Amino acid sequence: MKTLTLLAIVLASRLSLTRADSVNATTPNRRHCIDPVRFDKCFSDAADTQLGCVKAAKGDSTTVTNCQQSGQETKLNCFLSYCWNKVYSCEYQYLANQVAPVIEQSGKSIPFYPAPDNAPGGCSCNIGKLYHNFSMAVLQGLETCNQTQSNTTLLRACDCCAFSAAFTAFYAFCPSIDPNYLALPDAENRLRVWERGVPCAGFYDATNCESKFGLAPPAGPTPVSADSLPTWTGTDSLTTLSGGITSPPGGPTITWTGFDAVLTATAAPYNAANAASTATSAAGPRKDVYLSRTLWILSVVTSAFGVFA
Repeated sequence: MKTLTLLAIVLASRLSLTRADSVNATTPNRRHCIDPVRFDKCFSDAADTQLGCVKAAKGDSTTVTNCQQSGQETKLNCFLSYCWNKVYSCEYQYLANQVAPVIEQSGKSIPFYPAPDNAPGGCSCNIGKLYHNFSMAVLQGLETCNQTQSNTTLLRACDCCAFSAAFTAFYAFCPSIDPNYLALPDAENRLRVWERGVPCAGFYDATNCESKFGLAPPAGPTPVSADSLPTWTGTDSLTTLSGGITSPPGGPTITWTGFDAVLTATAAPYNAANAASTATSAAGPRKDVYLSRTLWILSVVTSAFGVFA
């Protein structure tokens, strides 16, 4: 089994061991799946295997991380096999968010992640695009800024530009959502800790990041200043919107590559009765249930940047 990089280890180590029986918008559940019975068994078996693997690791951090990454990838495969009509939902996209950093670092991709714009049964906020762009900006910053280590001032400016590009993704994709659902306030707090009382404002101009370091927001719009984020006005919850898929978007069989395994999913036959209710909105998560991938990335990245600060 491969060994994860430091970034991947910390990201993956935060993955949850949830089963498919919760009811908020981002927690996988069997309701309205094409084949809810087999989805539930598949998901529960994956959780049991994942938990057993973690216990057998006896605290070895690398093994635990590999167990968790593999388990979450297997759960994604449960969706692709028995709940393919919900691959654009908040549930699937959030689960994919959790394993994406490790997979994307190796140049691979996850089926149907991020979801296309205006996809049927999609999430009210394209959380896949948000966190994909956020993490790509951070990872690009790590690669680019690492080349400026010889100049401390230039390095600091580059680091700040990376964070500026990353935070821009929030405003580009989910401006109508309550920021607590996106962990934006917590992400901003992590940045302040990294700054150590020395604000980015004294080192860089967000509008010059592309010309100076080639660090432009992947999302495309004008970059925000990491030290002076625009006022957030969104108050909406995360919901899975109306719409349905009546045929497997990837065809009858999908083969894809996870971190260190090739996975194959055979789509269950369409069942209109089981899928009928997917055209209704789902309740968003409680205010205390945050999308925390941002924090995972920032906790690692601020530590990594701190090594060179």
